[in-house]
Amino acid sequence: MLSAKSVFSDKESFHHLHLLSELENLLTGNYTDDILKKLDEVIVKVRASWTFTAFSALTEPAMRRYFTHQLLFISGAPEKYFNNRSQRLVENRLTHSIITEKVCLLADDLLTYYGNYPDKTIPVAISYRQHYTKNLKDTGIKICNALEDSPVKPKITEFLKRYIEDMTDDKNVSCSLSQLVYFKQVIDELSTIIPDANSGNFPQLVYQKLIALELNQFDVLVVQQEEILREISGKPKPNQLSLLKHYTELFSYLSKGEISRYDDRWPPLSQILSDWLQEVKESLEPANHPSPSHQAANNKRLKLEFSVSHLACLIRLFFKEHLINAVPLTEIFDFFAENFSTKRQEFISAHGLSKEYYSKNQVTAAEMKAILQKMISRINQDYFPVVAAIGVTIFFR
Repeated sequence: MLSAKSVFSDKESFHHLHLLSELENLLTGNYTDDILKKLDEVIVKVRASWTFTAFSALTEPAMRRYFTHQLLFISGAPEKYFNNRSQRLVENRLTHSIITEKVCLLADDLLTYYGNYPDKTIPVAISYRQHYTKNLKDTGIKICNALEDSPVKPKITEFLKRYIEDMTDDKNVSCSLSQLVYFKQVIDELSTIIPDANSGNFPQLVYQKLIALELNQFDVLVVQQEEILREISGKPKPNQLSLLKHYTELFSYLSKGEISRYDDRWPPLSQILSDWLQEVKESLEPANHPSPSHQAANNKRLKLEFSVSHLACLIRLFFKEHLINAVPLTEIFDFFAENFSTKRQEFISAHGLSKEYYSKNQVTAAEMKAILQKMISRINQDYFPVVAAIGVTIFFR
């Protein structure tokens, strides 16, 4: 492979950022018999430009913008430009396939050697997702087969099979770069325990992998909670507290911090479980139970005319929109439990709030949406009467 120095002259080195235009012209120009040779020449220059840029004096933010732009363009090039190619190239399926593969492999190289730079939230072209996951499909099938006949909880098995099938099929399903890279991590991690599929501890190995991967999908969370509650059920309180401490330490050990995860909108799975374990522990300790006198003393609770699930949904909105600044969720739950009541519950538990917070109830969300829309209408009426009047006029037109 040519080096950056051998490809660029001193003058060209200042203009190497424009190489994508050369690639674009090649893909959108008239079809020629030597297109594959010309494409190889451009690819060598593009790779060399990456090396040149990586060792340049560019700041890290500029580097991130540069490689994000490169990846967006290259990974989306086959899908974008081949729709407008000449009929001759479309008819030549072999050439079309070779060009697509070469361009996709170029994007692979960028992720392999400079993968820390691109913005992980950018969308990935469908054709590139299909290329990227093609080599993971066989391993994914083996994982599904291992789960099929195992004692792993059905909820986990069904979710993982659906997840693997959705990411590796040929449907026109798009995803972000973060989701794509994370899926490969899931496949790589789960593939290591396929040889243990027939062992008695296979379910535990699967659960530990999911925690280490911070796979914060709802079914995974619920199964983990059910398993822990089942294990501590019926045991003396000291034993229960000891087991809760054990699991807290285990999740802390397995956690890898703020890594990529299944759903970036949720906290890492280990954090969710650790917060939940703390609440379970507090519910078992008598000192943390409010006495009747304490409850009577705290008679200044603000009563809300909706349910605990609605309150939890509202807390989620506040937290996700960063309206609550740098406060742990456990403290937020404690605050609302101590200072608010609902139309059905005079005393709210932090544990109950937490459970509703992590459950995605579409009925509750729809009801909360209707309440918020009423609030928006009220704002328009009270502060923007012209807007409200226009809305009424349009409605009755």
